[in-house]
Amino acid sequence: MTWPTILIIFVSIFTIFNNINPSATNMSQASCPDQEVIQMRDMSYDQYLPYDTSYQIVSADVYQKIVAYIMDYNKNLELTDVLSIAEATVKFGTEYKVDPLLLTAQMAAESGFDRYAVSSSGARGLGQMMPSNFPAYNISEPHDVEQGVRAQAKMMKELLKMWNGNLNYALASYVEGCTSIKTK
Repeated sequence: MTWPTILIIFVSIFTIFNNINPSATNMSQASCPDQEVIQMRDMSYDQYLPYDTSYQIVSADVYQKIVAYIMDYNKNLELTDVLSIAEATVKFGTEYKVDPLLLTAQMAAESGFDRYAVSSSGARGLGQMMPSNFPAYNISEPHDVEQGVRAQAKMMKELLKMWNGNLNYALASYVEGCTSIKTK
């Protein structure tokens, strides 16, 4: 077995044992990871999206998918970085009601999950935030996983609201800046 397979098995087993209700008398009363659902709803922009967003499921399964994706995408990352990126992505995606899988895909495109990445334009960190945005998003250390993912999730939430839920415009604004996007 390869180390990514071993890690996924370990994370799966850890998650299952971590989510078992100790007061349960039998397995039917245990809390399974795939039964833990956090409902996220924000009608301020959901009504404009071309797909149903009445709820997003954030569970251990999503966390495991993110871990596996990061490990497949960037095989040079330390395991601690992989786990901290996945944890922060689920945490702040849930907090700001932005799909953690979307945030993960953005990080892959922006930095390749290299928290020390610096672009030729000066953007830094996992989400490639420009230094001019640091004060607005409370970034004191652009290479810090928690600060970077929190800022990315918050910015995406703001852009989705600004564009009435239009994911294409929100993503384009994230990459090019809000004033660069022209509508009809």
